[in-house]
Amino acid sequence: WRLGHRDRFTLTEYARKTPPKSAQVMMDTEIVLLAVAPDGKLMVSLGADQKLRAWDLDSGRLVKTWKGPAKALSLELIDDGRKLQIVVAKDAGKFKLADFTSKGPASLEKLNATLALQTVDLQDPEKHQVEKFDAARLAAPISVLFGGAGAAPIMLHGRIVLPNQQMFSPIALARSPDGKTLALGGFVTITKLDGNQPTVRQEGALLLWDLTKNEVRKLLKGHESMVIAVAFAPDGTLASASFDRTVKLWKADGAERATLTGHRAPILSLRFAADGKRLFSGAADGNVHVWDVAAAKPEQILRGHQEAVLNIGATRDGRHLVSSSSDGIMKVWDLAAARGPAPMHFDAAVRDLVFAADGTTLLAVDQSGLLKQCDAATGKELSKRAAFEKAITRTLAISSDGKMAAYADVATNKIVVRDTV
Repeated sequence: WRLGHRDRFTLTEYARKTPPKSAQVMMDTEIVLLAVAPDGKLMVSLGADQKLRAWDLDSGRLVKTWKGPAKALSLELIDDGRKLQIVVAKDAGKFKLADFTSKGPASLEKLNATLALQTVDLQDPEKHQVEKFDAARLAAPISVLFGGAGAAPIMLHGRIVLPNQQMFSPIALARSPDGKTLALGGFVTITKLDGNQPTVRQEGALLLWDLTKNEVRKLLKGHESMVIAVAFAPDGTLASASFDRTVKLWKADGAERATLTGHRAPILSLRFAADGKRLFSGAADGNVHVWDVAAAKPEQILRGHQEAVLNIGATRDGRHLVSSSSDGIMKVWDLAAARGPAPMHFDAAVRDLVFAADGTTLLAVDQSGLLKQCDAATGKELSKRAAFEKAITRTLAISSDGKMAAYADVATNKIVVRDTV
């Protein structure tokens, strides 16, 4: 009900210049990775053009542009926003199945070998340091399916062998806050013999890897389809998102805590607020859902993207959220404005509503003829009266000073003018 739009501004630097040939083709997707500074003043983005861009989050102004790496999977601002950590895929698409399929500690070692860490000093971005990938230093979650052209084959071709004829294919990675656990989201393939005929079944799963012992700690099941995104909260709570349109919350020990439902499309991205009290999930229909983690209930839905939301970032103070979609559009959301006022309640069906000329008052009339005036900013009820008795109203108009209302009475085919105060 606020007159101001819920997203503060939209950035179209990476917007697709031509319509996609097919919604199903990955090459049509404009991947835009995002990172938000802890103080909420700066955002860094990386698109398919392999250019890093720094943005002023207050104004949306482009501050700086410099060359970035190819095949990047994630961005995160570290050291209080002074440095940028980039995870990149090495030689994406050149690995064979046998290069990655293995058991035990070797599985993680081979996975690490396909990635690298690049650190950029924002004071001198032309200088950067490339190091061997270390999962214990991973700052931002990775969702490899939507990390850049050619990145996906690394994960999809690689599999971790588990007991009972199970093969786990990792797609998403996230490190726990204490640095001791790596959560891998993906799917498990189970092969069994039914007589002489082998049967193959796949289901979504998460693998918890103990980084201190370098071994699998637990396999978590519950999603019906592949897990596309994972994220940790500061208290160790783990969230997983799936093609099955659900988000699951898991306790630090791997016990399932809750299932969040409400998305109408596959969920592709996740991010916790800095305090862990809210969770943001982006879906293929362009909507971003905001969840109350403690209550495991929806808080609000941010609508505005026309295509799938692939990446999400949030400021530390919780005021702003940034999101990017598959058409290259980036949006910065004002979460306080998006929350909106309290709802107005009526005992009968609402027939019409209109803003007063000053935009601060909302007037609505229900089928019983009850007229309510509310504060448009807060939803607080200012007054109510049975102004129209039992008239069957279809339309309502308010005078510029808000003191008179006109309505059409369907029963008598008359237009009636009444005082509102």
